[in-house]
Amino acid sequence: MYRRVQRSLPGAKAEDERSPPKPAGDGTRAWGSTELDIRNFPKPAEVRWKSKDGAAHGACIDIGRIFEDELIWHNLRKEDMTDFYSGPVAGAPDIYLEVDDRTINVYTAMFIPTKAEQIPGNKDSDFRKDVLLVWSRTY
Repeated sequence: MYRRVQRSLPGAKAEDERSPPKPAGDGTRAWGSTELDIRNFPKPAEVRWKSKDGAAHGACIDIGRIFEDELIWHNLRKEDMTDFYSGPVAGAPDIYLEVDDRTINVYTAMFIPTKAEQIPGNKDSDFRKDVLLVWSRTY
């Protein structure tokens, strides 16, 4: 539950179902988001789920506190970045909350324009958008 909206698969009651196995490989590359333009953060996200062993869990994840410094996380040196500002070029950072068995992970990703192509010869690869783990807790 986040911003008074239930976030789970259609028809699923997340707190009644066991956590499925994690997909093989780096599933973070396929992540997307469904909520746009949240200015700062409302109340903590309430998360209820069952781990793979069937144990019930509940947690309140305070996204606002995790990101209270309002800094953008990235894996680039300043000298490798093109100057940019928030808005149409950079947009807002993506934030992902993942439940993986007994662990909740919070990740972020941000479109960061770069001075050099990230894929040599591809003129459209002048950016990075790395998915970074910023918070984790095992219950």
